[in-house]
Amino acid sequence: MEAARRELEKAEKDWPHSKAIAEIRYYFDARWGDPANALNLQRGGDVPTADEGMQLYLQARISPTPANIDAVLRFYRLQFEKYPMASPPYIQALGTFGRYDEVYRVLLGKPEATWDYDHYDYDYPFRPHMRPMLADRRFMDVASRTGMLTVWRKSGDWPDFCNDPKLPYDCQREAAKYPDKAP
Repeated sequence: MEAARRELEKAEKDWPHSKAIAEIRYYFDARWGDPANALNLQRGGDVPTADEGMQLYLQARISPTPANIDAVLRFYRLQFEKYPMASPPYIQALGTFGRYDEVYRVLLGKPEATWDYDHYDYDYPFRPHMRPMLADRRFMDVASRTGMLTVWRKSGDWPDFCNDPKLPYDCQREAAKYPDKAP
């Protein structure tokens, strides 16, 4: 993450008035960096206006009080109940605030929660705040449902976390319990 931060800072110096770079800064800060800066960029009109959920998410990252965390999780839970295929923002919020068992309840509880994962959504489980999820063997079930497991099997390229000697399970042995997702 630090290398990405340095590259972004370099790009900001090289192209100080670029709206594209400002938007990248916004998303970086919203997810991993300074949430207050993300909110300021949003309020200043430098980036697309975020929905109510993102506003609540940033507020909870700025001030992670139980009330702020509950507010963002309630918002995304209600959205998820209406639109189960729109699970990534809910997953991100749950993971950010360490609610990993809830992440698994969402992803494994409704098939629709993993139906629409595409190239954009595949990175959610691998973001830094989600790292503890990877140590849970239930992750292989999620990988199966999203189609990631199929890709890893066919390519022979398994994610780096599978090589972590501290991982409490063997990825390929655990993955053998789950089917490939049909294309």
